[in-house]
Amino acid sequence: MGLFDFFKRFKHAAVFPEKDQSQRAPGSMVFTNDLTSPKYWRNDPLIKTRYPLADYPDDIQVLVHEGGRRKTKVQPELMYVRTTGRSGEYFKGTIINEPALLRTLKKGSVIIYKIDTGTKYPIRVFETFIREKKDWEITPCEKCGFTELFDPPSEIIMIKFPDLKPGESIEAMALLCDLCGGLQTITNKNFQ
Repeated sequence: MGLFDFFKRFKHAAVFPEKDQSQRAPGSMVFTNDLTSPKYWRNDPLIKTRYPLADYPDDIQVLVHEGGRRKTKVQPELMYVRTTGRSGEYFKGTIINEPALLRTLKKGSVIIYKIDTGTKYPIRVFETFIREKKDWEITPCEKCGFTELFDPPSEIIMIKFPDLKPGESIEAMALLCDLCGGLQTITNKNFQ
């Protein structure tokens, strides 16, 4: 790799300094910063074996979406994302190419993604989904094995059950998989 190629890699890089803990929103995620910690995600077996890009080890193709089939008609799109941090099983990165279909994202947008073992590509996830997921059991899709949802359960409930009164909840619901249209179910772990 020549010197020009080396600097070209960082043309669209962004720095995301960690916020002071007192400035963080409650429940928000803390990601390691790429300038102050080793890029240990490069050694993650899921990344290393499934997405080896020797010249650009931080760049990975991610299936990026603006929400599920209940919320938008815009199809998900494969985008290159430059990984900049990690928090547990979730990764943060910057989109490094211009979307063709997505309307709410652009080159330089920061997203969170997760490597789902049931899919070929990592999937974009929203922080609200991550916060809510702990309260729900998601059954993998019967057709493709997808184990996540594109939207947080609370948003899906508002769309599917608009007459639900404040404070009311549901025990479980069947959903069409956002990837293939197969059947998924989610169950509320805290239902009373």
